[in-house]
Amino acid sequence: MRTVGISQARTHLSALIRVLEENGEDIDITRNGHRAVRLVRIDDEGDVPAQRSLGGDDLVAKFRELRDASQASKSENASGIESKKVPRR
Repeated sequence: MRTVGISQARTHLSALIRVLEENGEDIDITRNGHRAVRLVRIDDEGDVPAQRSLGGDDLVAKFRELRDASQASKSENASGIESKKVPRR
């Protein structure tokens, strides 16, 4: 997998797309050193190839994991631990 900064991606977008088309290599684009987005190749029908996306049992397992984490968080808050929202600046 290749990683490029946003400025480089902007300047060389055509070349990056060519890399995706030729060999399917995913490309992460970073902003200030942190991954922001990933460019991935799509198949002829316009879909992300199956090996790169969750599906079937994997998707169900991920949803259950997220649900359980959310419920655990809610039960902590219900047990007397008060959560406060901090205003954004």
